[in-house]
Amino acid sequence: MFPRLSLFVSSILQNRKQKKDFLKIEDFIRSEQKQIDTLPLSSETKKGTLIVKCDDIGDFLLWQQVIPHIKANADGPITFVGNSVIKPLIEAWFDFADHYIWIQKSKWDDVNYRMDIYKQLRLINAKVAFTPLFTRHFRMDDLMLYASNADSRYAWDRSHHPYFPEITVSDPLITNPIKSEEVLQLEYIRHIEFIETIYNIEITHEVKPLFPNFTKYKTLIVFPAANTKSRWWNYKKYAQTIQAVSPLFDKIFLMGGPNAADYAKEIEQTANEPKLVNMVNQTALTELMAFIGEASVLLCPDTSAMHFSVLTATNTVVLSNGNNWQRFANYQPYVQCKFKVVFPSYFKPEPNKVKLNYSGAEIQAITVAQVVEAIKDCISN
Repeated sequence: MFPRLSLFVSSILQNRKQKKDFLKIEDFIRSEQKQIDTLPLSSETKKGTLIVKCDDIGDFLLWQQVIPHIKANADGPITFVGNSVIKPLIEAWFDFADHYIWIQKSKWDDVNYRMDIYKQLRLINAKVAFTPLFTRHFRMDDLMLYASNADSRYAWDRSHHPYFPEITVSDPLITNPIKSEEVLQLEYIRHIEFIETIYNIEITHEVKPLFPNFTKYKTLIVFPAANTKSRWWNYKKYAQTIQAVSPLFDKIFLMGGPNAADYAKEIEQTANEPKLVNMVNQTALTELMAFIGEASVLLCPDTSAMHFSVLTATNTVVLSNGNNWQRFANYQPYVQCKFKVVFPSYFKPEPNKVKLNYSGAEIQAITVAQVVEAIKDCISN
């Protein structure tokens, strides 16, 4: 009962916070609009396409399949505005735009930084601008679209926003809101739907592994951390899982960024497994693709690593509290590799029911036995 009670309390707190956030976002948008409206307008003819997509690594990987369709249909020049953390991915595999503007999200609360970005976007003088985020980022991406002053500014209709569908103050930011008849859909497919709508084209609704030809070895990649602590499974459970499946693999690698360094050390010391190699904070983002691509199985929470595994056709076990699972983790119907999502045993996933609230206790309700069984199933014929 504890996870359910924890979820109940957390839901109350999260709902209260959302009400406060709603008012803060409204005030922020109104204030920023006034500042943006003071920027000078260009007298030259508008041309080209501006794409604003400042979400994180995993969300960018979800979007990669539409890039060729954008290149084929968008009016040039194309300017891409993105989160600076994905720059290595663009440079290594996904370079497609004529010009890039990299956003340091940690600086967005600095008014001088924001105004400098707004001025750059106004000078681009794009004719068309869009942001493909289904959960629109009103405080950042939307305002950059507005600053561009593009004749046509596309975004998903705010009514689709899971948390703030009634934020009407955002309406002037967008000239062309897009509505979908699909209430729930894998975000990977949602991006395809968005590009289909903008360019009036048809794209096959499929998930393509762009890098399927890696040689697979008997290795397990454990990527234990996510960007929110509510998705961190207990380090002792990771250690017990590693001990249980160790005979099935030649090597087991712990991987992740600097935020997971202490966490991984606890896993490593508790597991005390000779086959385990701790490589957390020792690999570049682009190297992660190869490690996951050559693995037999990836074990991770709902985070960017699982999108790498889809791109490389690697069998995957995902630990999930059920939050928004249909949008981000429902890959199995679309992929040929094994993709298993492990939920707490009490959670019954319903395809048409969205879970928006969460608590840190939920992920802990997943048992070692569940995860070991999923890993074994991934390597069985």
